Amino acid sequence: MVQRRMVQYVYQRGTTYYFVRRVPKDVQEHYKSTRTVICLKTSRKDRAVRAGMSIAQRLENYWLSLRLSNLDIPTLHLLRDRPQSASTPSSMALSEAMELYLRLKGSNKDKIFQRGAERNVRSVINVLGNRPVEEYASSDAASYRDYLLEK
Repeated sequence: MVQRRMVQYVYQRGTTYYFVRRVPKDVQEHYKSTRTVICLKTSRKDRAVRAGMSIAQRLENYWLSLRLSNLDIPTLHLLRDRPQSASTPSSMALSEAMELYLRLKGSNKDKIFQRGAERNVRSVINVLGNRPVEEYASSDAASYRDYLLEK
């Protein structure tokens, strides 16, 4: 097959455009291959060029994050293992978060708004418990969904 190079990292094979880029040596340990090839699923040059530039930029940003994660952090020994619990604003329980929400958002709403919020949060608390907000996980959301579907 004939391959034609249009712009940097984008080439045409037949009527379809592809993005191809060599993986830099310093980040190759994170990849299975030394180059990446992505079908752009288009036969239009303008779309292929735009998609190729976007993919190239996203790869550059990702590779920069990989490079930065491998750097030694100056003053790493001064960092805390865990943030202080008093400084985390989300350490409030779900019921306290609901009260704050109603105070901030429900001041000029009718009684139906407040009643709905209280009913929904009460239902979550009955099923999952009144825990600090950051302790809820996506698995808890799935459990609550299953509970509602059974109900």
